Amino acid sequence: MGRFNDLLRDAAQNIERREATAELAGKTIKLYAKPLTGSDLDKIMARHKSFASAPTLAAVIDLLIMKVEDESGEKAFDVVDKPFLLVMPVHWINKLQRDLFPDQEMDLSDAAIDAEMGN
Repeated sequence: MGRFNDLLRDAAQNIERREATAELAGKTIKLYAKPLTGSDLDKIMARHKSFASAPTLAAVIDLLIMKVEDESGEKAFDVVDKPFLLVMPVHWINKLQRDLFPDQEMDLSDAAIDAEMGN
């Protein structure tokens, strides 16, 4: 066992969640997520190889499905929600990503999305 094993275990189990507020169907909702971890990146990059350098909108939505919770800690979205998330305004997705994962730089601008889609 490493010298700092107990401290590391305690720190890993007590990571604070970030909070985001969003409007959805005329209601204000609060969403939460813990910061991105190496394990999260491994999972998301298994499906989206370029996530670390050039994440697609679909990859960001998969990240939201994987990480975002409601106030009680229950998953906020699941795979059934993906088609609906894909048709949400990009600024809505971008705000959630920016508020919940500010350390992960993702370009969800109209220009980046047009480039991704070949427009």
